[in-house]
Amino acid sequence: MKTSNVWYFLPPLLALLHGLWFLGTGPVDDDYICFRYAQNLVEGHGLVFNAGERFEGFTTPLWVLMHAAWQAVGGDSPQLSVGLGIAAMFLCSVLLSVHARRDGRAPWAALVVAAAPAMAWHAVAGLGTVCLSLCLLSAFVAQQRAEQERRPAWGAALCLAVACLLRQECVLLVAPFAVAQWRAGFRAPVALPLVALVSWTLFRLGYYGRWLPITFHAKSLPLGEDLAYGASYLWDATRNFGLPLWILVALWGSSRDRGFGAYKSATVGVVVYALYVVSVGGDFMVLSRFFVPILPLVLCLAFGALKDRRSVAMALAVVASLGMQWDQFVDSNLGPAQEARATREQSQKGFKQRWVRLGEHFKVTVPAGSRVAISPIGAFGWTSGLPLVDILGLTNDSVLEVEPRLETSVKGHHRTNYTWILNQNPEYMILGNGVRASNGSIYICPWERSFFEPGDASARFAETYRQASMQIPEDHPLDLFIRRDLPLPAQTRWVGP
Repeated sequence: MKTSNVWYFLPPLLALLHGLWFLGTGPVDDDYICFRYAQNLVEGHGLVFNAGERFEGFTTPLWVLMHAAWQAVGGDSPQLSVGLGIAAMFLCSVLLSVHARRDGRAPWAALVVAAAPAMAWHAVAGLGTVCLSLCLLSAFVAQQRAEQERRPAWGAALCLAVACLLRQECVLLVAPFAVAQWRAGFRAPVALPLVALVSWTLFRLGYYGRWLPITFHAKSLPLGEDLAYGASYLWDATRNFGLPLWILVALWGSSRDRGFGAYKSATVGVVVYALYVVSVGGDFMVLSRFFVPILPLVLCLAFGALKDRRSVAMALAVVASLGMQWDQFVDSNLGPAQEARATREQSQKGFKQRWVRLGEHFKVTVPAGSRVAISPIGAFGWTSGLPLVDILGLTNDSVLEVEPRLETSVKGHHRTNYTWILNQNPEYMILGNGVRASNGSIYICPWERSFFEPGDASARFAETYRQASMQIPEDHPLDLFIRRDLPLPAQTRWVGP
């Protein structure tokens, strides 16, 4: 091995170690929603969250189907999710290193990807986010290689088809790819991603009766509100990994390309994709989840634009990017400054792992078929197997006609149909995400407050439900609300009047 080649092996190794370092901080609760859809499909209930209720409460169809196939052969979905994410981060860095070596330049883009906490955390957070990053990066590399060899980009088309099945908004990158292929005289490859997208859309219409997932309607806000959230989301992506900086460099590079080939079409695609994310307001998840899929691709484009510049310019760009990520290595939101992994691990233990334990406890404590109203439906639903009343309306159509409460600051948590929830007559209601406030009292989420504020919902709630405290093995007690006409489960006591 030549000494100079060592540098191309270091970023993939760093990426692998960085991903492994974040073990224990994922998967996130939304990933467990996908696991439950897959579980119900395997058990013969269909592609549903609750048996008999057809609502598309997920936005990653291929991810759900992959987990269904894995569960069908006895596999564990959380392990598969984390394993695929870390492998995808590693392969992104490998592909960037190989691509840089072919161009005769240092693997700077691979280094930035390997060092990015956003990439490492989302690798274990799940939802196929980093797998999508690999698809989009692979599509560009394959398209560029095909362009150099003057042949149709079938490999790129296949990668984009997979990307569209992971998340449908990837059609925004298919459009410029199609233009580039048609201008090059190749039309057939364009059919692959379009067939994938159309096939799922037709299935959605036939099975769910809607053009878009229920989550799109539940999370959408007035345009001005979404744009305000989107601007804040873009600013976070600037601090997280300098995304606008890299996009500007890529645009500068594409301006020197007189044709409309792989480089320019990919650049147009990421710009349109970024504008789309801003227009829908991003999401509530930390570390810029919606922008992570395009990060390796944008870095590949940016450093490709800098390949004719002096290496010192590239080094300065890397230093600037890593400097922007410093606040992800050090987080002071929870008291003393902590690095990003410790913060994510604390959140995982305090929330997701608790929801897993609560679900396991309910599975053996309450009667089978009992309905539970709750906001974090993923891990609890996956482990309990009970029918859930989704307070946020992401797996039912309860909030479609509900006006958003704009005072709520968490994206995607603006709508709650209190009347509908009470009409479902759930036996148990877990409010406040199942955690306690710092003073030991019950915590109520902003989107649940109308159960306690003066009004018809609060009067009906107080008449029907009574607060109770349930002992949870090896965990702190659960404050919950139980219908007054029901007997108390084991190790549970009434609280208050």
